[in-house]
Amino acid sequence: HYPLRRQRQMCIRDRLYWLAPNAPLALVEQEGAEPMGYAWFPLEIAPDGSKIDYKADDYARAHEILVNYLQSVSKELNVPFDKIVLLGFSQGAMLTLHTAPQLDSALAGAIALAGRMLDPKMLTDAKQRPPFLLMHGDADDVVNHSGSVEAEKCLRENGFNVHFDSVAGAAHTTLFTPETLMTVAGFISQRLAVKPE
Repeated sequence: HYPLRRQRQMCIRDRLYWLAPNAPLALVEQEGAEPMGYAWFPLEIAPDGSKIDYKADDYARAHEILVNYLQSVSKELNVPFDKIVLLGFSQGAMLTLHTAPQLDSALAGAIALAGRMLDPKMLTDAKQRPPFLLMHGDADDVVNHSGSVEAEKCLRENGFNVHFDSVAGAAHTTLFTPETLMTVAGFISQRLAVKPE
């Protein structure tokens, strides 16, 4: 099936599929322990969240894995790309910002939560320009809030339709509130022309 482990899939009232795959790299404290989480590629973040170091090859490999996953989903579920909204949080948001513009087929939309753009120059060669929703807490202590501010600027400068919500007082792990989830749901509903129930 799909190349990513422990995929969760829900069909919501026969109208929407919500697929939440784990990233391919398991983060473990010691050999044989249960993963604390998952990552798309190895990276190091400065203590203040302002600088991120990563290897371009690892990032390119993660991009390829995500593209193959989306192609598999589209084929297996018979859902065209223009009916798919890609959502990523933190490192997943970084990958969403990179992957959505580089796909051969346009997505319905893309959502990047608490992320940043690692390679802004790639937007000049964007194959697609899906609408983006960016959200970021202004008290984020992991990925600096300025990452989404800069991402919005870069996207707009390259002809993307972008909505950016800066969430007052929200840290990295407290971004998800009923209000922010409603904003996400509203964006998805608008892009897929489905009314939330």
